[in-house]
Amino acid sequence: MSASRLLIQKYGGSSVKDPSRIAAVAARIARDRTAGRDVVAVVSAMGDTTDELLALAATVSGGKLPDARELDALLATGENQAAALLATALIANDVPAISLSGAQAGISADGTFGKGRIAGIEPRRVRDEIAAGRVVIVAGFQGVSGGSETTTLGRGGSDTTAVALAAVVRRNFALATAYNLVAVSLVFAGVMSPVLAAIFMPVSSISTVMLTAFSLSERSSLWKS
Repeated sequence: MSASRLLIQKYGGSSVKDPSRIAAVAARIARDRTAGRDVVAVVSAMGDTTDELLALAATVSGGKLPDARELDALLATGENQAAALLATALIANDVPAISLSGAQAGISADGTFGKGRIAGIEPRRVRDEIAAGRVVIVAGFQGVSGGSETTTLGRGGSDTTAVALAAVVRRNFALATAYNLVAVSLVFAGVMSPVLAAIFMPVSSISTVMLTAFSLSERSSLWKS
């Protein structure tokens, strides 16, 4: 795996909201693979899945505040579903792929259910799957705390997952939104201080922008790989 070959992409809920959108994402990833790129894709839950799961939890709770642990266990299934479906679409098109939950991807979080923060990433599994020739689809928005507890990262958690993986696994990633595709090149000084704030330009086609705003996470250990 070389830095120049690796793309870490992020696909939001509107990009994977239905089978046709998932097929389109799979086709894009397949083209990247044909071009000789290794790909790690972070996905959000499909469409309004998160809101629908929140509504279900509220209903079965009878008006009471849902238990935080169980709510995180429930909400994480949305991203897991999207990741598994995208991997399934790729495999059906003869592109080797595997879906990983946040825990399987080595993402650890602090113990705050519903608004956890990434505490560290052990990228060995992701790197091993890339080395085996697979596209790695990571369920965003989640990590594991206390050794086994699923913990969600709050709104925007899938974006956080993509940036963190980009910093730890390798130095280039591409961000896909519902409106445009922006290829982002992360620039490092060769140390543990990655770029966290990007300049995202509204474009109608793929553009390359340079991450120039530097903002280091409080946990510098996160960036060690």
